[in-house]
Amino acid sequence: MTKIHVNLNTASTIRQGMVIKGGRKLSDDYRTEAACCWLNTNDYERLSVPEKVKVSTSEGDVTVFAREDDSMYEGEIFIPRGPWANVLISSDTFCTGSPYYKGMDATVECSDEEVLGCKELFEEL
Repeated sequence: MTKIHVNLNTASTIRQGMVIKGGRKLSDDYRTEAACCWLNTNDYERLSVPEKVKVSTSEGDVTVFAREDDSMYEGEIFIPRGPWANVLISSDTFCTGSPYYKGMDATVECSDEEVLGCKELFEEL
């Protein structure tokens, strides 16, 4: 099974913000929008065009939906800021008061595991 080494970045997205208006973080729409990993086309193809990927860092791992995005740099992935990204990011703030949302070393590989909803993810953790 192919595993690639990447640089993980996270941030909020406009669509993610639209979906959670009115407290809809437990909805399937939110899972679809926030439980995803955007990959460069070459990286996506190197992983054999997966539906889902397992992303791992020194902090943990999580399975999310894979999305091809040709605007991403090769060797870089993006996961919207939220519960799934929080499994992966370091809680160390380096005295800034903000977690390490950018530039974490990670690996990505294909996954057959279920993409958990918020409630199930919290229960598992």
